[in-house]
Amino acid sequence: MVDYLKILWEGQSNIPNNGDTTLWTSFFKSEAQKAKRDEFIEFNIFFLYLFNDIKQAKENIKWQYEQRISEFGMILSHCYVSISEGKTTDEQGNPIQEKIKAFEDAAKFVRNEGYKMNDDYKYNLFKNDNTYSNTRNLNAFFVDIKQFTYRKLELIESAIKQAEQELSEIENQKKQMVFSESKKNNNDNTSPPAAHQQTFTLSLNPAQQETLYNELIKGDFLADTTDFDHFCYVFGNTPIPNDKKPFEPLQWIKTISVTKKINPNKLALLNLLALLDIPEKELINRNLINVFFHILNGKKFKANNYSYKNGHLKTQSEYHNELVEIIRKTKEK
Repeated sequence: MVDYLKILWEGQSNIPNNGDTTLWTSFFKSEAQKAKRDEFIEFNIFFLYLFNDIKQAKENIKWQYEQRISEFGMILSHCYVSISEGKTTDEQGNPIQEKIKAFEDAAKFVRNEGYKMNDDYKYNLFKNDNTYSNTRNLNAFFVDIKQFTYRKLELIESAIKQAEQELSEIENQKKQMVFSESKKNNNDNTSPPAAHQQTFTLSLNPAQQETLYNELIKGDFLADTTDFDHFCYVFGNTPIPNDKKPFEPLQWIKTISVTKKINPNKLALLNLLALLDIPEKELINRNLINVFFHILNGKKFKANNYSYKNGHLKTQSEYHNELVEIIRKTKEK
């Protein structure tokens, strides 16, 4: 199994100070080729995993920044309340107005600095013994840490995109050579094969894709910000236009009803995929599902999310009847 966080860890020190990402590009190309050779992972899936990890790291840095802004807001709110109550000094005897001025200036400075070019905010990646994670394992015998600034993450992302592009060009050249040779031997006019897209085994026409997309959003299964082109990539294997790359995981927001919209309903997602006649071997491939879907509250699919009865995978959820109706409307198109 490919450990994508380990790949980020091992290559982290390969970017020189001048921002030249050539070494990173070569590194990612090599890792992608090894993954395809040893694990039979297509290039597009390999890079989707890496893009997803980079996206989560950048979101973590943004969250740190927003938390800092929020902390200033809470302090200032407390000061404003004290002023409204007629107080002029805090518990230590410091003038509240001076305190307000200091924190307003600090908050303004933090906002102006932002987080994209501010190296004070970092994403931490831990090596706990021989495993890699974004959290520290307090029970690990050996712990090491590498830190990524937002700027470094963008350099890494740029190198990944370049590696993906170069490998795609190589693959297309190979396909064109095979096609040319085949055309020469067979003297036909067959078009060259399209690049393979490893998504779910599912065929939907454009009208069905549009219906399924609208119904899932209307039923609060998918976020209304879901990109339609990315949706069609997952549900129908439609290539993503270049101006819509890289792929963003679909936001699955359906919750378990008894938890009052807190806990995500992963079974409902399996229910949907099963009703679309997607093979069970793909349903239980949680790595594939975790690439294509961002579950509410960041709850990834794990082994314990699957259960069996009499040797058959259980997929029927509390939303089964609603999903059956959605699939009926979709297949009518």
